[in-house]
Amino acid sequence: MAGQTRIDGNLIDTGTDPNDIVSVSVGDGRYPRLSQDNTLAGNLTVDGQVRSDNVTDSAGTGAPAFPNGMSATGAALTDPEITGGIYLGGTGSANYLDDYEEGSWIPTIEDYTYSTDYVLLSSYSGGDSNRLSYIKMGNVVYIAGSIVFKSTKTARITMSLPFAYSGSSYGLAGSAGWYNFNAPAGVGFLGTGGSSVDFFAMSESGDHSDITVGNSDEIYFNFHYFTT
Repeated sequence: MAGQTRIDGNLIDTGTDPNDIVSVSVGDGRYPRLSQDNTLAGNLTVDGQVRSDNVTDSAGTGAPAFPNGMSATGAALTDPEITGGIYLGGTGSANYLDDYEEGSWIPTIEDYTYSTDYVLLSSYSGGDSNRLSYIKMGNVVYIAGSIVFKSTKTARITMSLPFAYSGSSYGLAGSAGWYNFNAPAGVGFLGTGGSSVDFFAMSESGDHSDITVGNSDEIYFNFHYFTT
């Protein structure tokens, strides 16, 4: 068949002779087969681009089966839905990606009341000031945002996380940025038991202490951690 081939359903129409119609079916799952008048005519080999409105199995009720390791160089998929995970760059357990998410959650801050004591800022697309954004790839979670305070308090700032972290408190540790309040040695954070993170003021001697914040003071953070 020369020229452009259009596939509508499970029929190939060459566009030259209305009686020249060949049925395409998937045989035992290894390759598509050509048949005419229910007589096997051979296997289908494609060199170039194939376009189809509907490709099904030989019964016309499900998707065709393809052999393991089948690939298509330069193929493009639009919004595919994959049930389960996907192997990237190999077939070992280290190459298996089982989850990807871009979402948001409503954190709680211990002993603080949203809107009265603070609001939140992040890349959350909805623009709600009580939400923060996260990205989860496999078992790694990425978080970025800021807390803007609206009242004066002295305390450690304990904020809930979208997913529990793995390991001890030191499995989630780092430093944060701050604005307008006194923290001579900076602001640090540690995990607090799996489901939250604790921001504190650091002293030059290495101690951790409460943070005194006032109206318009801010804490900035950008970190990642491993989930359980």
